[in-house]
Amino acid sequence: MKWTRRTAVAGLGGSLLASSIGSKATAEEAMKLKPPQEPMIIAHRGASGKRPEHTLGAYRLGHSLYADAIEPDLVFTKDGHLICRHDRYLSTTTNVADLPQFADRRTTKPGRKEADWFAEDFTLEEIGQLRARTPVQGRKSAFDDTYTIPTFAEVLEEAEFRYWRLFPEIKQPSVAASLGFDVLAALQPFFDRLNAGKLQTSFMQCFEPDFLKSMPKVKNLNKVQLLYLRGPDDWPDMAEIAKYADAIGPNKSALVTPDLKDSGLVKAAKDAGLKIYPWTFRSDDVPAPFKTPGDEYKAVFDLGVNGVFTDFPLAAFNARRDWLKTL
Repeated sequence: MKWTRRTAVAGLGGSLLASSIGSKATAEEAMKLKPPQEPMIIAHRGASGKRPEHTLGAYRLGHSLYADAIEPDLVFTKDGHLICRHDRYLSTTTNVADLPQFADRRTTKPGRKEADWFAEDFTLEEIGQLRARTPVQGRKSAFDDTYTIPTFAEVLEEAEFRYWRLFPEIKQPSVAASLGFDVLAALQPFFDRLNAGKLQTSFMQCFEPDFLKSMPKVKNLNKVQLLYLRGPDDWPDMAEIAKYADAIGPNKSALVTPDLKDSGLVKAAKDAGLKIYPWTFRSDDVPAPFKTPGDEYKAVFDLGVNGVFTDFPLAAFNARRDWLKTL
């Protein structure tokens, strides 16, 4: 049998899908069979608790572990390609420091105290020589130096093929623009796929309000204003955010007061018509007084969040399943 995308889908269960919706069904119709369940489980940098973050291995595993969405962070290469990294600097998540051919690329730049290697100083071909590593101490490193650094173009191909819902974050778009990159043009293939109905309803997140305000209207795309909040006095005007965004993504500590009572943030967001997706939940770093990851998830689900960013999507899936049984 000739190996094609069609036979690959069949091998992954596509025959069952086809029998359900008909052989002439479009990808958009197929994707309607799997609406997102709330609270959504967002695989933060993929299943980054189990694989090096922002690799196709982490993203695929996250989807296999029942995540409703995959979160790639995006930065630029020297030649204008978007690649999946949490930071522009590369030392913490790759083996770049071990590669002598790149020793002279180490430099200092604003925003990073230590000298480092920065994605915008590498061409895509050079990025292809790097391998991903787990940045979190104490996590398994068995998969370090196994995976390459994926491009956003590769992720879009996977998302269309595997029916992933995407939740990308564009990192420091104002800095990227100052370096000469056209951020919106680089994202246009993502927008085009959404407008053509080739991807599941997705989300675009950013800490910079001006970038979200500058985005064009895109079919099936929700805009998420990321926030780092230190307390109620630090809250922005939710009604103003609602004029240009569909949701907020705050640090999870902002959901409660120091004595662990409801801070009112969820209500404030929802009163303004915004959904809320807090970050980041980690099974290997559960804050006191919670004894298990499930305890923490239950507490935030009870507050009414619409989804959670997690490094361990299976733990979140199990917690959601148990929580839904109590309703």
